[in-house]
Amino acid sequence: MISRVQRASHRSRLRHYLLVALLIFLTCLWFVPVLFIFLDMFKDNAQIMMNPWALPRAIKFDTFIGAWKTGMFATYYLNSIYVTSISIILNIVLSAMAAYAFARMRFRLRQTLFSYIIAGMMVSIYTIIIPLYLGLKDVGLINMPREALILVYAGTAIPFSVYFLTMFFRTIPAELEEAARMDGCTRFGILTKIIIPLAKPALAALTIFLFAGFWNEFYLALIFISKMSLRTVPLGLMYFADQYSTDYGGQISAVIIASVPIVLIYFLLQRQFIQGITAGALKG
Repeated sequence: MISRVQRASHRSRLRHYLLVALLIFLTCLWFVPVLFIFLDMFKDNAQIMMNPWALPRAIKFDTFIGAWKTGMFATYYLNSIYVTSISIILNIVLSAMAAYAFARMRFRLRQTLFSYIIAGMMVSIYTIIIPLYLGLKDVGLINMPREALILVYAGTAIPFSVYFLTMFFRTIPAELEEAARMDGCTRFGILTKIIIPLAKPALAALTIFLFAGFWNEFYLALIFISKMSLRTVPLGLMYFADQYSTDYGGQISAVIIASVPIVLIYFLLQRQFIQGITAGALKG
């Protein structure tokens, strides 16, 4: 006779197999449309209109190359990389210093200031776009659209970044800082030599979040950038789709071109990203 423990083990194993099968099914369900979109990049309009689900007759990169050249994506890429990278660096530097102060230092109104900053996550950027535009115009940054966009991106993401890093910094043992202070290390030295190296998983996770948000941002870029030579990738996609509205293969290629950096960033930082999430970076 099968014992009760063995029956429980069999049921547990069966649930495990069913869960794995369900996850595989959902993965395939998600991946199939992505696969066909990718294959449509190698088709012309006639093939796409005739049967969008059919395999391409030949693997050619003419559509991909044509979208890259005619869409000026080399220029748009450089603009997006410049705006996104500087915004991330500025945001992380400011947020890390503020997060360390809230996580480790004791001062008056600390919790009040922390709550005030966190409340910024509840404010939609679209509700403050007019005063934000007028403020940047008063200080003369409207004539420097990329720099204005960098300040807006970095500033509007500070509430989330401060909260994210503060929660992670609180998980780092305080004994490490006490030992460093006994050796004569300053607050800034503790932050740069102890906290930041230990917080690499959280910083990697935050970088992925910020990169995806800044790289895909469209509305603010549309408001602040009007020159064609300064457009970012999302703006380039809009004008490309408008100008080449009948070139479906070219549009699909343009979307794939725009998505490549986000995929690469995730694969490069995925291990640190998972560590940063599972280590309690999102726990209060």
